[in-house]
Amino acid sequence: MDITNTILYRLINSITIRHKLIFAPIVMVTFFTAIGVLAFLSSRATETMEPFDHESIYLQMMLRGVNEIIITEGTSQSIEIAKKGLDGFNRFHKVLLPLLSKSDRALVDKEITVTWNEISNDIKP
Repeated sequence: MDITNTILYRLINSITIRHKLIFAPIVMVTFFTAIGVLAFLSSRATETMEPFDHESIYLQMMLRGVNEIIITEGTSQSIEIAKKGLDGFNRFHKVLLPLLSKSDRALVDKEITVTWNEISNDIKP
């Protein structure tokens, strides 16, 4: 296929330099604005996921502490690990809720918050 016969090639060659100079900045501004919007959306998604990551870490810490309490018959270090995990999870759960949309927040409240409140009341070290 000969590139000189394509419609796009003919269209670009038929535009005057003056019009190209007007059109190029418009394309560039549009392109960079799109990149900026995508970067913002990406950072917002990362911001929302960070508390989930911290919740997971503190939940694992709490479960590890509970496991050590069972194995070591309640040493002070094991109890401290479980308390630290419990407090950390509660703190990041409160941070996470305002970041969620209404539908996601309703789902988290229904599936996680209610169950977590029941569990955390029963496992106070």
